[in-house]
Amino acid sequence: MILKTICNFITYKKRKSLSSRQSIRALDVLPPLNSEEKSWVKNTFGKLGLKPYWEDYRVFKHLVGFDSRYVPDDVQIPYVIKSLNPPAHILALEHKGLYPILYKGMNLPQTLVVCINGVLFDAEMNIVSATEALNL
Repeated sequence: MILKTICNFITYKKRKSLSSRQSIRALDVLPPLNSEEKSWVKNTFGKLGLKPYWEDYRVFKHLVGFDSRYVPDDVQIPYVIKSLNPPAHILALEHKGLYPILYKGMNLPQTLVVCINGVLFDAEMNIVSATEALNL
C-alpha cells in the first residue's frame, strides 16, 4: 500500500495536472496538514522565498510523521545539492535512484525499488515489472 501510494504520487507530480482524476485519488489517502504544520513549513522555507509543495509534506507525514525540517526534492536539488557539492557531481547527485550505484559499500537506507528513466529495478539493480515491484 505504501509503495503504491508513492508510485501514484510520483505519477501525479510528473503530470502536475489536476485533470488526471486517477492520480488525484492517490492523494486522498494522504493525511491533510493542519494550519500549525503549514505555518511551521512556511517559517522554515518561506524565508528563502520558496513556495511549499504541500503534497510532498503530506506524503512524508503519511510515511513517517510530520517534520517541518523535511527537505523536498524541489528544494534539495536546486539549492542544497548545488550549493554543497562540486559542479561535476551535481548531475549524478540529482537522481537518488543512482545512489546505490555511486555509493556502493556505504551505509544507505535499504532500497526496495528504484525507478530510473521509467525503468524499475530491485535492490540488486535487476529490471523488474511494476507488478513484481509492488510485491517486493
